[in-house]
Amino acid sequence: MKDLLQWLKLMVRTNQVPLLVGKPGIGKSDTVEQLARELNRPLITIDANEFDAIDLKGMIDIENKGDRVNARTFYATPSFWPCGQDDNHLLFIDELLTCPPSVQNVLLKLTSDRREIGENRLGDNVRLIAATNSNDDGAHVFDISTPSRDRFWVRELTVDLPTWITWAKANNINPIITSFIEANQTMLHTQGDERLMDPNDSSKIMTPRRWAKLSPLMPELLNNNCNDTLERMVAEQAGEKVSVAFLSHVALVKDLPPLDEILLTPRTAILPLDILTYDLLTKTLVNLCRNGKNRKAVAIYVRRFPGETKAVAINNLLNTHPHMADLFD
Repeated sequence: MKDLLQWLKLMVRTNQVPLLVGKPGIGKSDTVEQLARELNRPLITIDANEFDAIDLKGMIDIENKGDRVNARTFYATPSFWPCGQDDNHLLFIDELLTCPPSVQNVLLKLTSDRREIGENRLGDNVRLIAATNSNDDGAHVFDISTPSRDRFWVRELTVDLPTWITWAKANNINPIITSFIEANQTMLHTQGDERLMDPNDSSKIMTPRRWAKLSPLMPELLNNNCNDTLERMVAEQAGEKVSVAFLSHVALVKDLPPLDEILLTPRTAILPLDILTYDLLTKTLVNLCRNGKNRKAVAIYVRRFPGETKAVAINNLLNTHPHMADLFD
């Protein structure tokens, strides 16, 4: 995502128009929202599928209604339109290629040199960004002509696991979800994966956006032992295969020792009984060691692991945090 944000900032600085193309739920909107925050620019989002062409031009009104000689019609400025030459909004046009051609043709006028729709012209400091799904995503796409496409810099977005994991940890996505995705990488975005999709309902897919939406629900569902509700929610979104795998992972996480106990009393903190739990516990401890203050306690605790699990844990810790080598001498 860092590389993508730097590219988008270049587009903004040089007044170019980027077009982000990618699967539903991959994070196109989230990326633009983060860009707006980092640039301290107000964001206006136009979901092209929610507008008719007349909505974008503005409703027709009459000036000088009582004067038959000087009366004239004009397009009233839409309420969302960024007004003023000093305006520095980011104007984000989402679903550009999946909206009806009549709407698309109006929006494409914003990418011309005049940057106007009807009588409404964008200020010189307003910057445009567009996004869309592609034909491969099962979306009905109305493609644009080559001359119109040449007005954009197109960037194809793909599901990138390391980038998403970094984003998820920075944005406090529930650690049960991030550890599950780390262990089951193909389940971050299941669209197009016949092994995971429901053969009777191709709309049941899991996406990065849906995992993020599930995150704030996790504490309440788990604290109230609502496993059946959690299983049903995931199954309705992503199908049974993903749901079963996720609930199995949740069961393992529940068997993990309390992390506070590990950090406070690493010499006496309980060890898992189930050997399968050690792999997940190791990944959790590796993440804990991102905070240097936790490393000494984690090293003491890991030394108590049984058999090969100790060697595996130490190796994983040193691969990610090589400065911990002194703690295992």
